[in-house]
Formats: sequence, C-alpha cells, structure tokens
Amino acid sequence: MNLYRHFSKSNELLYVGISTSSLRRLAEHSQNSAWYDEIARVDIEHFTNRVEAAEAERIAIKRENPKHNIVRAE
Repeated sequence: MNLYRHFSKSNELLYVGISTSSLRRLAEHSQNSAWYDEIARVDIEHFTNRVEAAEAERIAIKRENPKHNIVRAE
C-alpha cells in the first residue's frame, strides 16, 4: 500500500492519497481531477498494510493541508 503526495512546480502540496498502485491512481487523476496539470512531482511512501497507510494519510492531510483534498482529517 502506498501513500502518495502530488506537488506543484512551486513545491505546493496539491493532494495526498493512498492506493495499491500509485501510477494507476495518477492516471485516474488525469481523467478526473481539474488540478492534474498542476502536478510536477509525485512522492511515494510504501506501507506494509492499508491500516498504516490510511493513518499516515489522515495525519498528512491534517498536518500538511493539501490544496485539493476535499475532506480534511480532524
């Protein structure tokens, strides 16, 4: 399971998410996300299971405040 972060050219954090395939998810964003063209870099962090990845995602969204995550963790 992967946690991915999408960044702009100016290093602004655009989006944080989890997926079993970060490349497939990136392709989905290219079809469904109006902000896709803003992506200049993708950082990927691997976790051994979904529970760990989901917790890391929740923390990252709360602490890092990505521009395009609609639901913000509390």
